[in-house]
Amino acid sequence: MPQAKKIFIGSSREDSTQTKTLKKHLKLYERQGLIQIWDESMLPGGAELSLIIQELLAAEIILLLFSPDLLAEDFLYSEAMQDVLAKVKLKEIQLIPILVRPSGFSDTEFSAYAAVPQRDKPITNYTNEDEAWTIVVEQIKRSIQQNNNHSDPKPELTIIPQALIDEVNNFISSAHSDKALDAIIRWAHANNQSQLKSDAAVIKAALEKLKREEMLGKLSFSEATRESTKINHSVQNLLNTNSAGS
Repeated sequence: MPQAKKIFIGSSREDSTQTKTLKKHLKLYERQGLIQIWDESMLPGGAELSLIIQELLAAEIILLLFSPDLLAEDFLYSEAMQDVLAKVKLKEIQLIPILVRPSGFSDTEFSAYAAVPQRDKPITNYTNEDEAWTIVVEQIKRSIQQNNNHSDPKPELTIIPQALIDEVNNFISSAHSDKALDAIIRWAHANNQSQLKSDAAVIKAALEKLKREEMLGKLSFSEATRESTKINHSVQNLLNTNSAGS
């Protein structure tokens, strides 16, 4: 049986009802083990950007619920989302825009991708919204099947050397997470580990953003320390996730 495909649902909090409806329509395929769904509501105690980025990066299929509220979200224009779009262009992952309410979707860079249920007819414009959701789910099913049928065989796992793990841990313990990420990116590039390299690049972008906000005084010392700790954990998790036996 194919491995469950990781699906990331991105939406605004104002569209939580539509997100719940989508998850109900996908529940059958989740029970069948075809997909594994993640959305912001699954974060305990509210959303943390670094954790959202981590889940976004891990997804194989990304569903974005477009509405005026989503278009107003900074997250949609973040560096992490630009990294995601680069992966979509390389056909490493799939992106499906879902038009839930009338918005300026056609004026965004996301309009380059086929939207459902129809480019000029969002879900709330349907007399029978279940009909619209059925169209949406059919497209998602096709993406899952395409992913299963055309995915390349997994490359042989390259075991991450203990020397790299020690180097990364030393950099982190001396408050040099940037150097730790650079070390991971260099090793991943040399060993043709494109996913690890991409993951590290996204976390590095989040770290650079944190440093800019700290320099501009947008974060208190405690806030900066808390976010820095989360990023350090994400860096260490990179090696744990990509090591042998994971």
